[in-house]
Formats: sequence, structure tokens, C-alpha cells
Amino acid sequence: MKGVRDRVNELLTVVRSASEFAGPWRNKRLAHKDLEHALATSETPLPGVSRASIEGALAAIRELMDAVQVYYEDTSTAYADVVLGSGDGNGLARVVQAGLDAEHERRERLQAELAAMGGPQAEQALSPDASELAHNGEE
Repeated sequence: MKGVRDRVNELLTVVRSASEFAGPWRNKRLAHKDLEHALATSETPLPGVSRASIEGALAAIRELMDAVQVYYEDTSTAYADVVLGSGDGNGLARVVQAGLDAEHERRERLQAELAAMGGPQAEQALSPDASELAHNGEE
């Protein structure tokens, strides 16, 4: 039986292979802004990228993330089935903001419940460390 380390390394190899197509784009256009490619004066154009290549890389990444989650949490996530509203960066930002808002509301409710308890339990729970957690993400 394979250990989690072996399984993750195996899946990481698959991810690297499946996403190899993105290397030139990352190195020449996205991360480093190669001058010739940025100005479109390079004699060597960047290779084309197909939707199938992108989907293959994303599938490999999802499988890796799921393997780690199954190992640590004994549960799985259907990463491919996540719907992000309009499907663009703005949709993702809205989903993230909604999650942060929900977490903030949950922490405020918890803080109110603990304050209503009073006594040493509430004082301990509302210590600066716990209070800091309750306000995390507000800035």
C-alpha cells in the first residue's frame, strides 16, 4: 500500500507533466514579461495552448488536492463542480468575499454568545488571542 507521501509525489509528477505547456507562457509573458514577447517582436512565438491542455492540468491539480484532503480530512471535494457565478475573476472575488463575510458574521455571533455567558469561561474565550481571531480579516 502506498503512503500519502508516495501518492502525493506521484500526483505532483502528473501535475508537472500536465502543466508543462504553461511554462513558456509563465516565463516569457506572465511572470517575467520578456521584452520581445511583450512587444510582440520575438521571432519565436509562444506555443499555442488548447482548452484541453488547460483542463488536463486543472484535472491533475484537482486530483492532487483531493488526495491530500481525503488523507487529512477523510472527505472529498468536487472541485470541478464549483460554480463561480459569472465564471471570471470578478465572480471568484465575489465568492471569496461572500465566504469572508460569512466567517466574519459567524465569529461575531460566537463572540456575542461568549460575552452573554459571562464569567471565567467568557473571559478566557475572549482573551486577546481569541479577540484577534474574531477580528481577523476585517482590515
